[in-house]
Amino acid sequence: MGRQFWYTAYANAQKQLLATLDAIAADQGSSDASVVFKNYLLEAERRQYRREYMRDRLAEAFDLK
Repeated sequence: MGRQFWYTAYANAQKQLLATLDAIAADQGSSDASVVFKNYLLEAERRQYRREYMRDRLAEAFDLK
């Protein structure tokens, strides 16, 4: 159950991150935020953003907010 929670939370965090990047993608003329995520952010930046979104999900799950 721990892995299931982790991957579900991670997938949801990734979706929220991509939703945030939608505005940037639109400004750049792209219809897909994943293009911005994959092509215009460094791996270190992608990792940092994923960690930030995941940190929020874990704080909610463990009632740390």
